[in-house]
Amino acid sequence: MSEHSRRKITFTKNASPVVDPPAVNEGQGGYPNRVSTTRFTLATWLPKSLFAQFQRVANIYFLFVSVIVCIPDGPMAWPATVLTFLGVLLWTALKDLYEDRRRKRDDDAENLRRCMRYNAQSCSFEEVNWKDVLAGDILLSFADEAFPADVLLVRAAGGQAFISTVNLDGETNLKERRAADLLSAITDMPEAGPDVPRGEQAREQVLKMARMVVEMHPYSLHIHERPLTLVKFNYDGDFFITCGKDGEVNLIRTETCERVGTYNPPGEKAGAVFAVDVTMDSTYVVTANADGKLCFYTFKGEHVSAINHGGVLKYVEWNLKPGDQNMVCTCNDKFKSQSEGLVPNRIMIWSFDPPRRILSIDDQLPMKATKVKWGAFDETLVSIFEEGTVIVWDSSDGRQLQLIQAHQMAVTSMNFTEDRMIMATCSKDGTAKLWTLDDYECIKEYKTDRPLNDVAISPLYCSENNCKMHLLMGGGQDAKDVAVSGASGAFEALLWHMVYEEEIGSVKGHIGPLNSIAWFRDGAGFVTGGEACMTAKHLQEEGLQVELDVPKAVLTDMDGSLELKSASSTAQAKMQEVEVKIPCKLGYELFVPRGCVLRNTLYVISIAAFCGPHTKTRMNAAQAVGKVSNMQVYLNRGVQGLVVALALWCTYCTIAGEVQGETEKHWFLRFLFYWIILYQIIPVSLYVCFEIIKLSLAFQINRDPSMVDLRTQQPATARTADLVEEMGQVNFVFSDKTGTLTENEMVFAHCCVGGKDLGDFRKGGKLDIQEEAVGVAEAKRVLADPADPLHSQALWFFLNLATNHSVQVETGANGKKIFEGSSADEVAFVDAANAVGVTFASRTRLAGTSHTELVVKGPGPQEFTFTNVCEIPFTSDRKRMSVIVKHVGEYWCMCKGADNIMGPLCSRPLDGTLGESLTQYSKLGLRTLVIAAKKMDLSFTEDWLSRWKDASLESEDREKKLAEIAAEVEHSLEPAGITAIEDKLQEGVPEAIVSIKAASIRFWVLTGDKTETAVEIAKSCRLFTPSMTLAYLVNCSSEQQALSLLEEAKTKLQDLTDGGLVIDGTFVQQVLSSANGRPMLYELAMSSTCCVCCRLSPQQKRRLVELVKDMNKTGITLAVGDGANDVPMIQGAHVGIGIRGKEGNQAVQASDVAISQFRFLVPLLYCHGRRAYRRVATFICYMFYKHTTLAVGDIFYAHQIAFVPQIAYAEWLNSAFASVICGLPVLVVVSLDTDIPDEVSVASPDLYIEGLQRMRFNGPLLVAWVLSAFYHGGVSWLIPNLTVGSVDEEDGSEFWYSSCISFCLVVIFVNFRLWMVAESPFSKQTVGIIVFSFLSLAVTLAVLAETPLGTDMMQPKIAGALSAMFTEARYAAVLFLTPLLLLLDLAVYQAIAYFNPYPLTAAKRKLWWSKRQKKVAFRTSPTQTRMDIIRLSMQETSPHFRVTAPSCTESCMRQAER
Repeated sequence: MSEHSRRKITFTKNASPVVDPPAVNEGQGGYPNRVSTTRFTLATWLPKSLFAQFQRVANIYFLFVSVIVCIPDGPMAWPATVLTFLGVLLWTALKDLYEDRRRKRDDDAENLRRCMRYNAQSCSFEEVNWKDVLAGDILLSFADEAFPADVLLVRAAGGQAFISTVNLDGETNLKERRAADLLSAITDMPEAGPDVPRGEQAREQVLKMARMVVEMHPYSLHIHERPLTLVKFNYDGDFFITCGKDGEVNLIRTETCERVGTYNPPGEKAGAVFAVDVTMDSTYVVTANADGKLCFYTFKGEHVSAINHGGVLKYVEWNLKPGDQNMVCTCNDKFKSQSEGLVPNRIMIWSFDPPRRILSIDDQLPMKATKVKWGAFDETLVSIFEEGTVIVWDSSDGRQLQLIQAHQMAVTSMNFTEDRMIMATCSKDGTAKLWTLDDYECIKEYKTDRPLNDVAISPLYCSENNCKMHLLMGGGQDAKDVAVSGASGAFEALLWHMVYEEEIGSVKGHIGPLNSIAWFRDGAGFVTGGEACMTAKHLQEEGLQVELDVPKAVLTDMDGSLELKSASSTAQAKMQEVEVKIPCKLGYELFVPRGCVLRNTLYVISIAAFCGPHTKTRMNAAQAVGKVSNMQVYLNRGVQGLVVALALWCTYCTIAGEVQGETEKHWFLRFLFYWIILYQIIPVSLYVCFEIIKLSLAFQINRDPSMVDLRTQQPATARTADLVEEMGQVNFVFSDKTGTLTENEMVFAHCCVGGKDLGDFRKGGKLDIQEEAVGVAEAKRVLADPADPLHSQALWFFLNLATNHSVQVETGANGKKIFEGSSADEVAFVDAANAVGVTFASRTRLAGTSHTELVVKGPGPQEFTFTNVCEIPFTSDRKRMSVIVKHVGEYWCMCKGADNIMGPLCSRPLDGTLGESLTQYSKLGLRTLVIAAKKMDLSFTEDWLSRWKDASLESEDREKKLAEIAAEVEHSLEPAGITAIEDKLQEGVPEAIVSIKAASIRFWVLTGDKTETAVEIAKSCRLFTPSMTLAYLVNCSSEQQALSLLEEAKTKLQDLTDGGLVIDGTFVQQVLSSANGRPMLYELAMSSTCCVCCRLSPQQKRRLVELVKDMNKTGITLAVGDGANDVPMIQGAHVGIGIRGKEGNQAVQASDVAISQFRFLVPLLYCHGRRAYRRVATFICYMFYKHTTLAVGDIFYAHQIAFVPQIAYAEWLNSAFASVICGLPVLVVVSLDTDIPDEVSVASPDLYIEGLQRMRFNGPLLVAWVLSAFYHGGVSWLIPNLTVGSVDEEDGSEFWYSSCISFCLVVIFVNFRLWMVAESPFSKQTVGIIVFSFLSLAVTLAVLAETPLGTDMMQPKIAGALSAMFTEARYAAVLFLTPLLLLLDLAVYQAIAYFNPYPLTAAKRKLWWSKRQKKVAFRTSPTQTRMDIIRLSMQETSPHFRVTAPSCTESCMRQAER
């Protein structure tokens, strides 16, 4: 069977899973999960690269030239042409190789990532590379780790997992995943091991296991229900004692790992036991309890006595003197209670019999001590502190003997060698250190990548016969941090070599931090705190069989089924209990795609379903269709035109030669020879230089500090360099609203309940709880008074808000609820309900089902429990969300959505006070939603749920069937109220829109909001002005009505210069399907300056963009958005701008340029776009001009010699001209040339008109450049040739000397033209590169004409040309006097710049005069006036300068005064 067919994975006891067909795990050489994106190997690199290069028409053209230039007796030597072309091919091939090596490096980084896989033979999880993962492997993943394959979820901490799919689809919101009902049922059995619950108890129940590790092979033991705090062996090592935060103290037999006893005080147990110790003769045990008591027991567990120590005891240890262990040392936390008062941090020594205090140290402690231990011979005490210090005390009188600044952060643990001569410490800073206790010197330091909670030295460290210099460290964060931060694979025991400072091994598999570690007395192993591998073993014992469908690219298309082939009676009973159907069908919500990251979940156990090329990530890795800029199209057309002109010229020369009697060579050969002579009119490096310039322009966007978001420090990013110049020619801007113009930070503003507005819930722009805004106070009052007429309605409304959502809740360290959800609206709803006392408290997955239990607390002591049995999610088409919940035996359908959608679904119209509230809220610019619900029939609901579940597992037409079933319940709803949410405008949006409109760019806002809301937002962002006339095209039901609305709008806006349009989705749907309506809408759009489009779907947004593109073939459209619903619009526009927002990264991933704030669009267009257009246009015109100028000499020479195919310039000079002499200068000048400061450019929208009207690149301008090329090329050739040269090569040096002079004149002319068109002609880079060009010319002539390399091998015809030009007067006169004709060019250029300047030229002139006038005023003004001028100058500079330059300003002031 093929690996692409359906597959089965069958688990059997103590064996690897059986996968059918076997080909699934045999692909890619037995590494089916290996990723390879490289294009070739070293052996296939050159052939494949060349094959790809010759897919370009330009390279085929140059290959044709390289072939014909090799024809014998041709006019040009082949090396100059062929070697240049080969150099270009080799450069591109090396670039391909470099890029492929980078892809290989990225592949290796992916393939060599580590994950944990279950080993059936050793019954443990082992670390393996991602590439080694096979289909059917059982994997263990921790929080913040990525999944190595498409996996089927088996078990998650708390029954539900949350994943981030940002790497797959760009969405930043977390998505919930759960295990299938069958897997949830069998993992809920005791045989599968205990679980770590989520919710409020999660942080206190992270560790639930102890784990025995013997020679790195783990054995699991479940002994504590709360985090384990300490493990302690007795002296003989045949027993160890554990204590934990559950108050349990257990005695475990080492050999059998069975619990043989417990230590419990009389009465109630302590809340937690933090430490335990046993005497060396195993007679007595002492515990340090959280209630401040020292409890003493016999080793067998009998309670002996207790000492009321006070505070919260953190550690206790018996003294070390053999035969006289009658003392214990202790330390406690600072504690305050009514009974004890304030108990300070203390270190104390107590005697056991009789019980009395011997010593107390409490006035010298810098911070609370976390552990204290006896030093050598009981003469000292050594304590560690949270401030990173270790202090040594005299145990007789409490004097401080030594203070050691051991670590940068809190010291968490210390331990000693048995002789107490070496101490090991560890810290939260991830380091462990060894210290000598005679001079307190640090002798070793070990650095890890995680916080360390405990450290221990191997007991064999001092053994003469079996010395093992091993250091054991326990990794992980504090238990209190895990539930919030999602600490990941740092939960492991690290075994290090003490001398070589190398990690020897590690033991993983824990689901929480290791708070304690302890060596066996014989050094053969150790005990840590962690979790077992029982779940994987249980799957094998039950004979789980997974059947999966063929791999599919669609993200939501994953199907299959589950069965148990050898189910135990217990498993069968469990499945009957929770009503699991066999076979159990699988849907996409039970799978997690490769690359997704586990979030807010401690661990997940899963089965690898699809690997490598069969994963969703790889199957969706196809490249998007690229966009081509209009300048690229113009360049291609220009090249095509040059090819046609070249063909016509060769034909003309061939025919003219025949007429002149040139019959020495066949006419076809002469045609080819003429082609060879003029082929460089299209330079080999043309497209290479074009790409380099665009890369330079994109680099400048990426490095622009003015477009760095100060909040996130993210710069603008040009994701493609191909379209930068199009941003300087934009005619239409299409913008999303939410998250693009607004912050997408939703704040609950108002609500209408029972026909009454409860007031504003905001204070200071935010939802107010502490000071209680008007709305919050009123809602609390109503909810607190059952007699209030609105009480029941308000309670039901806020219960809907607290229940109908997919939000997750965590409890912060301060006890405050933290809500996280995929929708900012939903979080705002839950926050509002919480503010008025109706608090969403927890969400718990019910074992063996897909249901969740929601607990809502309040108002007051009330508590409501809802079972969410079904969620009908929100989509852009449905525009609503519903949940089916069960409460007190009754089913309810709770629904929320847009008013235009919810209106028809409600049992009564949304009119009266509800309708008035909707209108009022919309006019305030608020986003509104309707909240509604209804009670459902019990029997109908149970039948409906069964059909919904079946439809959700269908493989075909799933969405359609789900929509049909959803419609059966989403009707006859009773409105509960209206919500209104504020979404504030981003900083600088109004100014940005005004600036864009000032450049005559038409601005359209495309949004899904209702009309009133969108119009108010348009007014607040100054898209619509108070004086603007608006034409409404809304609420359209037919094509005829749409055409009628267009006519009315046309009449209304006729002859107006400031008109705007308001259209909605109903109108768009009708008009875009009308052949007559499309051009009418476009004409109306052209007659207005802006437009707001409401209630649009994502595809309608794209169709509007495509309408403009279709109706205006030369216009450039730009679309900007931040969410997934904006992707069609972004992809459909000429230029797509993605804003990094709160709706994920999909818009950014689909965009051409990514920015962080909408206001950055202004510098992007006015600075980078405008300059890019000017630079690219100048480059194209100059390249055509430059090579035409050189080709004119060959054209004139052909006429002079009766069309004999001979070259006018030496071959190697031609090659040097195109590459170094005149090729490099245009790259430098065009890429680095600056015009005016950014702040002036941003403040001058009129400069953008150059791109809108295509002033820098058009037909007449290109003709002017070509005519100039003929003039310069003709002058450069004819003057030297007719005055000091000859037309006959047989004359020897005269012809070639004049040819070299002509070549020099061409270089002078083209460089002078480049200098004239440069916007900063006197800048260092412009002057420097032109000087470099002339130096390159001199060096080239010197090598070719004056060295044996040139005269003997490369260009013997021009030997002595350079010296002749400077030694013979006639040659020098022509060379230096002819360029004076350039003064005529300069005069003409200045006249044009004066009488018909570009807007940029006029702006530069105005800026120059302004600076000059300020200088004059400064020189002639008194001191005080000079200071005012300086202040004014500072204010006119950029905002960044004003912020950072006060000291500079003061310095200028003082200098002015002097």
